Amino acid sequence: MKRIIAISIIVLFFSPLMLLAQQTEQGSLTLPDVAEDVRAVENTPVAVPVPDLLPIPVPAAAPPLPTEQPITIPESALSTAGALDARSRQLSDDAFGKAMGEAMVGAFLWDGVTAHLSLYRPGSDPSFSIIFSHETQDGFAFHEPGSGFSLRKTSLQGNFRGGKDNAPRWSISAAFADQFNGLQGQSQDFSGISHRYLSFIPALRFPLGAFTVYSELEGSSAALSLERGQSTVSTDVRAQELGIQPSLGIEWAGKVMKFSLEGLYIFYGLINNPSSVAVSDRLVQQGELRLASSFDISPAFQTGASLGIGTNSSLLWYVPFSVWFDAGLGDVLSVSAKGGLESETRSLRELWTLNPYTDIGPVQTADTHWFAGGVINLYPWKAITLRFSADWKSSFGGTGRIWPQEAAASGTRGLFSYETRSYNLFNTSIEARHTGQQVNAAVGLASQWLDKWDKRSQAFYTSLEYHDTNNRFGAAGSARLAFDAAGIDIPTLDMSAYLHLGNGIRLNADAQDIFMAFRGPQGRMMWEPYLETGFQAGLRLQFTL
Repeated sequence: MKRIIAISIIVLFFSPLMLLAQQTEQGSLTLPDVAEDVRAVENTPVAVPVPDLLPIPVPAAAPPLPTEQPITIPESALSTAGALDARSRQLSDDAFGKAMGEAMVGAFLWDGVTAHLSLYRPGSDPSFSIIFSHETQDGFAFHEPGSGFSLRKTSLQGNFRGGKDNAPRWSISAAFADQFNGLQGQSQDFSGISHRYLSFIPALRFPLGAFTVYSELEGSSAALSLERGQSTVSTDVRAQELGIQPSLGIEWAGKVMKFSLEGLYIFYGLINNPSSVAVSDRLVQQGELRLASSFDISPAFQTGASLGIGTNSSLLWYVPFSVWFDAGLGDVLSVSAKGGLESETRSLRELWTLNPYTDIGPVQTADTHWFAGGVINLYPWKAITLRFSADWKSSFGGTGRIWPQEAAASGTRGLFSYETRSYNLFNTSIEARHTGQQVNAAVGLASQWLDKWDKRSQAFYTSLEYHDTNNRFGAAGSARLAFDAAGIDIPTLDMSAYLHLGNGIRLNADAQDIFMAFRGPQGRMMWEPYLETGFQAGLRLQFTL
C-alpha cells in the first residue's frame, strides 16, 4: 500500500509540470558548461560546502600545479540525483555585500524529515557563509520504524574570508558533522554506529614585495562509536583519529611564469589507543618539500612541472614529481595531460564515509603511486561537447590504499574489516553533453579495466534537465546502469522537480531510486548484507529570507 501511495504522489506531481513544459516557449537563457573551463587546478585543498542552496566563493589559488585526481563517474551519475538547480533565485549585482539567507523544510516517506538553513554575505569584506543541515529517516526500504533501518545526519559549516588584492588575505573554515546508521539487525553486539567529524582550517596569504607567502593549518578529528545492544560487550566500542596538516610556501609570479616552494607535513593518529589495533598501526606521517613551476606559453598553451623530496611512514624517502600541460585549438579541441609520482595520506573519514559499517581498525597507510592521465574535449557542433578521459595509477614501493571488502567479517560484531593493498588502476570515460537554452542533457560510459574499485566494471549514465524560460518551474532526471560480464544491476533512477508558488517560495519534489519501489524490503544492497535507503519520495518547501 505504501508503494502504491508513493508512486501515485509522484505521478500526480510530475505530470502537470511536464504538460506545462511542453507549452512553454523557447527562451534565451544559456547555461555554461563549466566542465571544460577547468584549467590547472591548484594543489591547496579547499573545503567547499555541498548543499545546493548556496554559491560559495572559492579561496584564492596557492600552488600553481593541478591536483591530480582519478577519472571517475561524475558525481551526478553516482548519486543519480537530478541536476536540478534548486536555488529559489539568482543573485543580482546589488545583492553582493548584503546578508541573505534561505530556509528549507521537507517531509519524506518512512518518517523522513529534512531541514536546511543558510546565511551568507558574498562579495563583502569580510564575506561569510553559514550552513546548517539535518536529515533523519527511520524504517527506510519498506521496513518498520525501530527495526534498525534508520539514518540521521546533522552538519554545521562556516566559511569566513577577508582581505583585498595586494594586501594580506585570510580565510577560516570550520565544520561539524554527525551521522548515525542503524545496523539493520546484522550485529548481535550493537544496534547502531555513529560517526562524528570536526575540522578547522585557518589560512593566510601575505604579499611581500614581488613574492607572496602563504600558510595553512588544518586540524581535524574523526570519531567512531558503536552503540551497544542488549548483550554486554567487552571489546573496543570507540575509535578517535586526530589529524594535523600544516603547510607553508612562498611564490613568485611574473607575466608568463610562476614559481613556488612549499613544505607540507601530515599526521593522522588514533588517540584513544584501541586494544584491537597494534601500536605500530595507530599513526601515519608524511612530509614533503616541493618546488613547482608553471608557464603560460600562450593563451592556448600552458605547462608546468614540480620536483621535491618526501618521506612517510612506509618509505624512508621518495622523490615526488609531476609534469602537465593544457592546450587548446580554438573552439574545436582542447587537450590536457599529466603524469608523475605522488604520495597521499588520507583520514579514516574517507573510509567511514565510503562504508559507514566499517569496524574499528588501523589508520590508513601512506599511498605512494605512479600516475598518468589525459582528457580530450571536442566541440563538433554548437552546445555539444564530446569528452574522452583516461587515468592510470599504480602503487609504488609496496604501499597501497584501503580496499573495499566484499562481505562483513565473521563474528557477533557484524561489521566490515579492511586491509591495505597495492593496486593497478586504469579507468576511462566517454561522455557526450548538450547545453541548451532550456534543456541540458548528458550521456556517458565509465569503465574500470584493471583493479575494480566499484562492484561492476562498467557504468552507463545519463541525465536530462529542463528549465522554464522565466524559472517558474523545472524538472530533472538521471539514471545509472552498472554492468559487466558477471551480471547487470537494477538501474538507479532519480527524478526531481520544482514549482514557484510566489515571491521567494518554491515547492520541490524528489523521488530517489524509483525502481526500488517495486522490490519492497529486499531493497538495494549497499555493502552486503546492509541495504541502501532505496526508494524515497517527498516534498520540500524553500523560502528566501
